[in-house]
Amino acid sequence: MPKLLRFFARRGVRDEAEDLANDSFVRFMAAPAVQEERVENTEAYLREIAKNVLRNRARAAFHRSIVAFDLDPETTADGTDPTALLEARDMLERLDSSLAKLPAKTRSIFMAHRLEGATYADLAKTHGLSVKGIDWHMTKAIAHLHRFAGKR
Repeated sequence: MPKLLRFFARRGVRDEAEDLANDSFVRFMAAPAVQEERVENTEAYLREIAKNVLRNRARAAFHRSIVAFDLDPETTADGTDPTALLEARDMLERLDSSLAKLPAKTRSIFMAHRLEGATYADLAKTHGLSVKGIDWHMTKAIAHLHRFAGKR
């Protein structure tokens, strides 16, 4: 447990380290490979689970921040605050510029999923990829936009 707490603390989530460590242990104990005793290196397996817990936490935080941020210039501050309107338009332009920098296939997959509601399975068929391949493109796009959001 102390190694896992240090793992999370080194990654800047010291205040949530215990909760994340507990979540990692719960996932570890529920993993089919652990229940079937197929895990050879339990410490490495637990560390991978901890990495995934941390990734999931970061993704969830990013998704919450995107949902909470209103990019519609017409609804920002009732459309009456000129500063808010300019900031929203500027953010839209920067977002558009950021999306344009993505590879075409990644951008297409991201836009189809986020704007049109296409499922990963549908996108996999359309693009001739596996669902895991679609997940890779989505992760790449989200990371790219996350870097964009950090430069605000």
